[in-house]
Amino acid sequence: MSVDSSNGDIIAMNVYKKIQAVRVAFQNKNIKQSGVNKFANYKYFELGDITPVLNNLLLDYGLTSFITFTNDMATLTVVNCDNPSEQVVFTSPMRTVEMKGCNNIQALGGIETYQRRYLYMIAFDIVETDFFEAQKAREITDDQIRFITAKTEPEKLNSWLQKLKIGDIKQLSYLQAEQLISKLRKVDSQNV
Repeated sequence: MSVDSSNGDIIAMNVYKKIQAVRVAFQNKNIKQSGVNKFANYKYFELGDITPVLNNLLLDYGLTSFITFTNDMATLTVVNCDNPSEQVVFTSPMRTVEMKGCNNIQALGGIETYQRRYLYMIAFDIVETDFFEAQKAREITDDQIRFITAKTEPEKLNSWLQKLKIGDIKQLSYLQAEQLISKLRKVDSQNV
């Protein structure tokens, strides 16, 4: 559904109301996450999932946005087209990242693409399941169970499970198991 941007009600809205209207309209679109992290087993929004929908909504609600970069900061400015003096600025610190198999320009492009994605997500309150939530939802694996039971005395394991208010090791989440395995490995390395 397209909104008539010549509508007087929309024109009269200030920049904050328009941004909020775009946020709600975006959430109501139920956009599918096309990015997949196969290693960590979760989906995420790619920039290409966000921008086509967002650009149409910005147009419908009389807003425009532009992004600028300095060495230190990425900045997204959202402007009310019906009153250009109304602007909202969102920022994110720039970071350098080593990207294998990329030259400097390709690495910069990758960083800028991620920054654009995150700035849009911040400005328009675009929410996705993050890595840690995905890991909490995953079930403990058989390999994790074998490692933990091989490295832990039964009394100690039962004590840990009681502290977590868990009756059986199979009730641990993948993330809880990884945290426990990390502690066990640390103890092993200190005993060497």
